[in-house]
Amino acid sequence: MMFFSASSISHKLREPTSFFGTKLWVAILIWMAFVTAFSLLIITLWITCSRRRKALPSKQPGCLCSYSGPSMDRRLLSRNGKENELDLVSLEKLQAIDSAHSSNLRGASEKMMMMMRNCVEDKEGWPSHRYTLDEMEAATNGFDPRNVISCGDHAIVYHGVLLNNIRVAVKRLLSNRGKAEDFMRQVEAVWCIRHRNLVKLLGFCVEGTYRVLVYEYADNGTLKHWLHECTWELSPLTWNIRMNIILGVAKGLAFLHEDTEPAVVHQNLTSSKILLDKQWNPKVLDFGITKLLDSEWSPTMSSHVLVLDEKSDVYSFGILIMEIISGKALIFDTATETEECLIDWIKSMVEKHKYDQLVDPRLPEMPSPVEFKRIILIALRCVDPDAGDRPKMGEVIHMLEPRDLLLSDERVIKKQTSRRSSVKEDDLLPR
Repeated sequence: MMFFSASSISHKLREPTSFFGTKLWVAILIWMAFVTAFSLLIITLWITCSRRRKALPSKQPGCLCSYSGPSMDRRLLSRNGKENELDLVSLEKLQAIDSAHSSNLRGASEKMMMMMRNCVEDKEGWPSHRYTLDEMEAATNGFDPRNVISCGDHAIVYHGVLLNNIRVAVKRLLSNRGKAEDFMRQVEAVWCIRHRNLVKLLGFCVEGTYRVLVYEYADNGTLKHWLHECTWELSPLTWNIRMNIILGVAKGLAFLHEDTEPAVVHQNLTSSKILLDKQWNPKVLDFGITKLLDSEWSPTMSSHVLVLDEKSDVYSFGILIMEIISGKALIFDTATETEECLIDWIKSMVEKHKYDQLVDPRLPEMPSPVEFKRIILIALRCVDPDAGDRPKMGEVIHMLEPRDLLLSDERVIKKQTSRRSSVKEDDLLPR
């Protein structure tokens, strides 16, 4: 038997090893520290995994949701943001289900997937666009007449509030003779059309004889109201606001004509089809759905132009410009209580050089003569009897936009060079 004295052990511990020449006692300490750290890491990971297994139940294949316990908020957002209680299986029952009932669990998961499909939102964050009649009645308080915004020959528009507090305009169509499939097909055709100057179609409802369209809400109502129905002495529509409305509508129509495939023709553009938001920005309403408003609709009911293509929209846009700058309707009563057509009246005033009589007397300020005549010229070009001579909406935009650079400020006009000021203003108008 070999005995080691304390001095011999101490000598052995001080001897260098093959591990980088480290002394034996240092190598032993390093090895003990490594083993301790590794053991602590294993214990930590084991504790973490154990806690997660206790907090989360095991997931079954195909299950869309994981349950965090009986106290979780078991509500899913429906098509209009309505929170519906779903009869979900509680955590305790799920944990009690064994492998013998796995087929029943898969069936429940499939049912859950069907319910979740109704909660899908579109790419812009708006709710799925199919609403139920119950949701529409709840939003409008049973289509209460006190919530009516406007009433026309083909539809009644209600102010509505969805259960997620989104304000909407609910348009209930009075014509319900068409098939539900045709209605949904035409709605789908314009569903994805999005532009800042086009009213967003948020959804629709088709149940029984009900045909309902749901639009974003515009705080300032229709352009028609502010031009022809408001009785204020001074209109809130300043000249700059009116020019912004004209330009915005032009951009919306140009997008429909030139940037959508196939091109969309509005076919019934009027001041009642222009909505205004809080900042008076215009949004074109009812584009691409003329046939939905009345199955017996015909061109003579809506436009003087029989060929309903992009140039018919340009014609209607020219009339809209005339209404905006004059404040008069397409057919208005003169001082002698006789009816007159706005187009013919403006042409006669231009021929007599009575431009001051064309300006809406309720305008807070008068526009510069050059800019005013230029806008009249654009309107007259749009209502040219020869459709081939009317400009495209993209060309109209180019004719409208230079005002922001040269003509929006009357002081700029006064500082123009003698060469520019020598041009006669009458030269801007057609002979």
